[in-house]
Amino acid sequence: MKSHARLVSCIFFLALFLTTGTVLAAGAWVITSDGAKVWDPDSQPGETASWSGNRDADGDASGDGILQAYVNSQLQITCEGPLVAGKVTGKGKITWPSGSSYTGDLVNWSFEGHGIYQVANGPSYEGDFVDGKFSGHGHLTYADGSYYDGAFLNGQLHGYGTLYKADGSVMKQGNWGNGHFSG
Repeated sequence: MKSHARLVSCIFFLALFLTTGTVLAAGAWVITSDGAKVWDPDSQPGETASWSGNRDADGDASGDGILQAYVNSQLQITCEGPLVAGKVTGKGKITWPSGSSYTGDLVNWSFEGHGIYQVANGPSYEGDFVDGKFSGHGHLTYADGSYYDGAFLNGQLHGYGTLYKADGSVMKQGNWGNGHFSG
């Protein structure tokens, strides 16, 4: 089970890393179909966007609304919630065409604070995020129904926590370090 849990964790963290806006790239301002400016930290050639909310005095998308980003006319991401000065910031919901989603606190596209991340047909996490990674207390449910409740640091099981089987019985309880059970 140790290798299974580690494999599922690695897949989950990789999916999180690849599907969030937390990858630091050059980024660029994108002009939406209605003329609002939005910041995209991971802009791509052929990218367009639409925004249903208001604009501030500088023309930046601001306030509550729905932002959708496309690459070559293919929907890449939908964000429902607030933008501040053209950047996704506040309590919102991000969904991807795959069905994966994040609902919670966002700062400049990064998961920051409390949130729920659900991989389509896969694991889910509810808890604290720092710099787009699981950090603090959280509850990670694996696709097979087993789950971990406890401490995380930099996206890994770290600190005191309990790993449960899908039936709720305890599999391991104690201290974890960098994703490994240490007793």
